[in-house]
Amino acid sequence: MTKVRRNQDKDPESDFPSRLQELMVEFGSRSALSRSSGIAISTLQAYEAGSKPGLEALVALARTANATLDWLLTGRGEKRPTGMITGASLANVILVDQYQPGTSLSLEMVVGQVAYSRHVLENTLGLKGFGKETLLVIEARQNLHGIQRGDLVLVDRKQTSLIEDGTYLLNLPGLVLKEISILPGDWVLVTGFPNESKLRRGTKVTQGSLKMRRSELLGDGRFHTSKVIGRAVLVHGRI
Repeated sequence: MTKVRRNQDKDPESDFPSRLQELMVEFGSRSALSRSSGIAISTLQAYEAGSKPGLEALVALARTANATLDWLLTGRGEKRPTGMITGASLANVILVDQYQPGTSLSLEMVVGQVAYSRHVLENTLGLKGFGKETLLVIEARQNLHGIQRGDLVLVDRKQTSLIEDGTYLLNLPGLVLKEISILPGDWVLVTGFPNESKLRRGTKVTQGSLKMRRSELLGDGRFHTSKVIGRAVLVHGRI
């Protein structure tokens, strides 16, 4: 008579809640892991109770924690390769796409990514509701006020209304940084044109500046789109 095995191999996936809890410990709390992974707290609680995560959730958790998918799913192998930092160490960091100057956003000429502290963006710069889609980085191609050629400039794409002086990223077409000073009425002074007299015949030119109507940059919302991409908020770590 065949002897029945009393100790069946344990289903590795049944121990997923314990591995999930390991990640929560690394991040400090369930809510911190939820915030970093984009997975709702209630969903994480369901996983802890034994609900099976889908592939999309597993990939999100593995990427967020810098853990291997095999370990997360089965418990086999290393949690992460030796020397690799935990995802929790990067929880306060956002990677912002760096665009090639002179190209258009529609061409998606991304040449790299730059890491910024979420704490600095929120508490030092006062940015709210930011994310990868609201920020971009571009290299300055000319000297401007407080900016040297070659500096990396962080641009907040939510600041497009031209309500204060500053350095703005414009699409003229092509992405370029220009200084803009707000003038009375519907006028602004845009500085940073090397050959402005050739660009606009009959326009008053003062030391590389063009006096333009604000509406010319902001468009009409129908047939003419805004040329203002966003406002520079950080340069090489300097506000």
